[in-house]
Parts: sequence; structure tokens; C-alpha cells
Amino acid sequence: MDKKDTTHVREPAYALQTKEKTIEDYYALPDDVRVELIDGVFYDMASPTVVHQRILIALIRQIDDWLRRNRGKCIVVAAPVDVRLNKDDKTMVQPDVLIICDPEKITKKRVEGAPDFVAEIVSPGTASKDYIVKTAKYKEAGVREYWILDPEQNRLLIYDFSDDKAPQIQEIKGTAEVKIYDGALEINLDEFAEIIERGY
Repeated sequence: MDKKDTTHVREPAYALQTKEKTIEDYYALPDDVRVELIDGVFYDMASPTVVHQRILIALIRQIDDWLRRNRGKCIVVAAPVDVRLNKDDKTMVQPDVLIICDPEKITKKRVEGAPDFVAEIVSPGTASKDYIVKTAKYKEAGVREYWILDPEQNRLLIYDFSDDKAPQIQEIKGTAEVKIYDGALEINLDEFAEIIERGY
């Protein structure tokens, strides 16, 4: 396959695709082209903002510090890392933050199967994908908990997919419990609020 052919991933080309893409197509793309593959469709991944990356670092640090202190068996990973969500050849995503508790899902190349916890930090170009496409996909694949952190809207949505309740919605302030740990891990959202207020 021609490695230089990127016309099929340019915005908004993913909406115009007529042929389902596969993981083979995904790995044939040039290294500098970042997309996600969801149900055979490519979605462009724009470069994240400084606020996005600062929140990502803060969230990863808080989770990792807690896991180390408590000697948990799970690990936390930050994007970009490939996740073959359904173990099929139609979907490959790169969640911003993921927690994996089953070491058998971790390979040298990627994560095979659904993480236990996923967090996405919304950027202007990813809102519909994060709120709609990925919510349905993560639930279907067996992700246990899904966070949507939206700096522009100053809100956090927490989906606990172990029940069919509506998501918990709160401002990005105070603390929020990670449900896969029954609330033992609390994330300090005030740190994120300071980043949003500062702009970096």
C-alpha cells in the first residue's frame, strides 16, 4: 500500500469514506498521520492544546502516585498508545488516559481489549466523537468507567457502565471518585481548574 497516500484521512474525509477501513489500513498510514479507527471509519486526531496536555499530565500523575502508594496491580497509561478495543480488525483507538488491570491485555505493540477505566479530555475538534461515538463504543466493548473532561464547558461526566444510570455530571472543581476503586482513589479537580483558569 502507498505510504504517501493520506487523502483518505484529511478532514472531513472520514465522513465521505465508502469502503470500511481495517487495522491493516491503519498501520499502513505514514507515521506523522494520527487517526483513530472506529467501526471501520478513520477519525482525524488534531494536535492537542496546551491545556489538554497539562490536564493529561496532572491526571496521569495523580493516578500513578495513588497506584504506587497502594501497590495496585493495575497500571495507568497515557496517549498515544493503540488500543484494539474489540479485538477485531475494525477499531483502534488512542484514549487520553487508560487504566488496565489485566496484564494479559498488554502487549509490546498495543493494548488488546477494553481497559477498565478510560478518560478523554475534550478538544474543540473531538467533542462529538468523545461524547457520542466513543461513549457508545466504550460501553459496548466492556470499559467499566469512562470520564469525559471538558475544559471548555468546565464539566466532568463520569459514566459507570456497571449500571444503566445517567452519567454523573459535575463542575471541574473539588474532587471526584474513581468508581473502579470504590471511591478510594479521589482525583483533585481543583488542579485542573487552575490549569484551565491560567490557560496552561
